[in-house]
Amino acid sequence: MRMTFILLLFSFSLHAQSTGGWIGGNLRFGLDERITTDPNIPEDIRSSSIGIVASPYWLKQMSEHSAWGIAMIITIGRSESNNGGIENASRSFTFGPNIFWRFKVYQPEKSGLQLGLQPSLLATYGIRERVEDNQVDRSDQTITLAGLISPYLSFPFSDRFRGIIRTNGLELTYSFFNPGPNIEQGLTTSNLSLDLNPSTWTFGFEWKIGGGN
Repeated sequence: MRMTFILLLFSFSLHAQSTGGWIGGNLRFGLDERITTDPNIPEDIRSSSIGIVASPYWLKQMSEHSAWGIAMIITIGRSESNNGGIENASRSFTFGPNIFWRFKVYQPEKSGLQLGLQPSLLATYGIRERVEDNQVDRSDQTITLAGLISPYLSFPFSDRFRGIIRTNGLELTYSFFNPGPNIEQGLTTSNLSLDLNPSTWTFGFEWKIGGGN
């Protein structure tokens, strides 16, 4: 699976270099630590989690008002908890393709700032492993299909370099969860949500390559 992921990323890079346009990437880092006190438990419940979400992409400008692109979504996570001396840990890895479009909604006169909407379609495959004593105790898999309409703000630093801020916005997801070989029945869920929380915003940069738009 990892070799397939590396080959996909390599092919993605070659395609971007040969066709011109813009190369970009978003990065989000999350760290959470909690201590929960329960009078019925002699020791506090301690938990921590860390997560990294990266998304390299290629973007082709079709006109002054619209563009389209392809991206790879990569998520790495790890969590640990200690409940009354019982330690649990899990690690996760998710990746998948994302096709998206951009439509400019507003741009102030004589300004490079641009406000717009980014509809996108994505599919991801994820694995989560529960670890005990450095051994994998259980592994489950999740396949997710999603559609998003995300507001974005881009701002130029030069003719070939610009920054972008994007929110999750309106999101519809459909997921199939397979809890592992020891459990026969999986779980299918769907969810419609609106997320404008600043803690989930992504910040990225874009570089113009080649001679195209």
